[in-house]
Amino acid sequence: MVTSENTSVNDASCMASSAFEVPAGKRTNDDIFAVYESTLEEQWIDQIEYVEFSIRYYDNDNWQGLDFEVPNPFKIEFVEPAS
Repeated sequence: MVTSENTSVNDASCMASSAFEVPAGKRTNDDIFAVYESTLEEQWIDQIEYVEFSIRYYDNDNWQGLDFEVPNPFKIEFVEPAS
């Protein structure tokens, strides 16, 4: 099981929903997470400039067996294309 945690948008902490299974040795094209529009509105965010988050891996069978977090958060920046 893969989840995203500690999500922030433009430095504002946001609740993000994310959890998906990836069988051993397989790949996925699932969305990493979703941030609800209402959450962005609560944080007064009308344009996403960047998103930071951590990824955590769990054992599907017990959620306890494997608990590994990527040590540094990912940061994705959104830039307007040049006209």
